Amino acid sequence: MRPSLTYVGTLDDVVERFPWQFDADINYFNQLLVRKAILGEKILINDGYLFNNSAARQAILNPSCSPLTSLIEQGFVRILSRNADLVSLPEKMADQGVASFNVLKNSAEWPSLKRELRKWQPLLEETDNFIPWPEKHISHGFDQMIMRLAERTPEDLSIGSVSHDQWRRVFDLYDQSNRYDKEATRTRWESAVTECLADNLQGRLAMMHLACEAYHYNFGVCLGSQPSLSKQQILVETRFSSAFADLSKVDQELQMQHVSIPGLRVPQNISMNSGPKWAELVSPFSDVGKQLRAYRQAQDDYFSGQGTEECLTAEARAYSKQLSSLFGEKQSESAVGRIAIGVGFFAAGLMAAGPEVAAVLWLTENYLYPTITRKFKLRDREFFSKNTALPTQTVSSALSSVVLDPVQIKELASTIPDFK
Repeated sequence: MRPSLTYVGTLDDVVERFPWQFDADINYFNQLLVRKAILGEKILINDGYLFNNSAARQAILNPSCSPLTSLIEQGFVRILSRNADLVSLPEKMADQGVASFNVLKNSAEWPSLKRELRKWQPLLEETDNFIPWPEKHISHGFDQMIMRLAERTPEDLSIGSVSHDQWRRVFDLYDQSNRYDKEATRTRWESAVTECLADNLQGRLAMMHLACEAYHYNFGVCLGSQPSLSKQQILVETRFSSAFADLSKVDQELQMQHVSIPGLRVPQNISMNSGPKWAELVSPFSDVGKQLRAYRQAQDDYFSGQGTEECLTAEARAYSKQLSSLFGEKQSESAVGRIAIGVGFFAAGLMAAGPEVAAVLWLTENYLYPTITRKFKLRDREFFSKNTALPTQTVSSALSSVVLDPVQIKELASTIPDFK
């Protein structure tokens, strides 16, 4: 069972400025943390997102409103850092002219935020929490990722708000801005979009949504090429995009269906201010942590054709009871619980012969977002349930934890120069 690490692109401050069709507020942020903790999928947060995302700052300044602090202290949430120093980074980035950090440095929040970070810094160093920034040239990688779309058309990507002429002008102007170097390429893309689509708000949003998706997938590629992360399965939490579907081996013509497999009954009203409980949940040595491993192993076995649905159902029920016991909720067989389906089973057993099937697995609560986009192989299994209602969200607006294809990662990373 290969461990996973999810790069959380949905916390991107550029996504806040050009929002997708969801509110990236503290409720979404906490549900992300809850979902990942329950499914045992460790999280990686870009240090810039930690500072510039309003929900992340709120979680730092008011630890009682979010499990973020507890999960960082346990090493479940790790920080992708440029210099392994959260206290000095904002001021250094502001001095380099990065506008978002300059705004933060001059905000009323910064003195309080700085005090909290001074408390964190020694603990983060002692627990070796920081993961170094990728050795690849991120801006160069973004350029390659976005330019993969240059010969596509807006119709290809279901972008109805941008004409062919506007599409071409954005790419041409952006390409011209990179004649001499490949620095700050996403900022240059935004400048080209703003100039060419000045009177087209919906077009600007669509083109910047593409840029954010490209940025997040590129980060996943760069992370997947790091030797220190070679044993990790890299996921990218972002908006599902047919523009980059090939990176996760999902066909562009994706058919949405519900999947009939046993899920978890997740307790309602989980307290965000229960540090010891969060520590117990993510500890591999606790009873609940051991049961999580058994549940994930049962998933692996079931989807590789080595296990039975009965076994998976039994492990799902056992883990659900552990969760209910941990968070102090009496489990009722008749109650309608939140059903969570994890991504861990995609880590193994995918070489079985038979037709390839593309699927999106959804969580049933509308504020727990879709978590999986992956093509996989199965043999002789009635996998899809019949005549089930589709979710109200469309694939184009779905948030998902995308499992990146390791072969694609290796090929793309080889074309991105190292940062010097």
